[in-house]
Amino acid sequence: MNMHAQPQRTPAETALIDAFGERLSLLPGDGAVMMKRDDAIEAIKRGLPSRRVESWHYTDLRRLLNLNPVPDFEPAATAKAMAPVLEGSAVLPVLNGASTAKLPAVEGVTVQRLSEKLTDGSVASGLDPYGAKATIVERQSGEGIGLVSS
Repeated sequence: MNMHAQPQRTPAETALIDAFGERLSLLPGDGAVMMKRDDAIEAIKRGLPSRRVESWHYTDLRRLLNLNPVPDFEPAATAKAMAPVLEGSAVLPVLNGASTAKLPAVEGVTVQRLSEKLTDGSVASGLDPYGAKATIVERQSGEGIGLVSS
């Protein structure tokens, strides 16, 4: 008979799981997005990868989480724009989903809040439950449409 020991959770992992439970009602998303979120939190409950896993050998997530397990979410009052890296490029200053600056109009680019896209059913299929960031890039009728959230 094989017994699989459940890894003991670190305080940081527990804080992450608890914070998810506390904030669940505040998170936007349709049913499909909520299912993806549930899959992701279940993976965390099984334990974060450690340095004993070869592909994570040089990254110790548990130690990183001990530094600052769950930052408080505060919508930004202001987001400071950086100077353009490339001359003539547009800068879209966004911090925690908020921007007080008037966003520049860029031909062929539509800016939309991720919370809106999570509730309209258009992004769930692109969410990776094991990804650290939601990055969705779709092709519709030959035109690129991108959605990035960090």
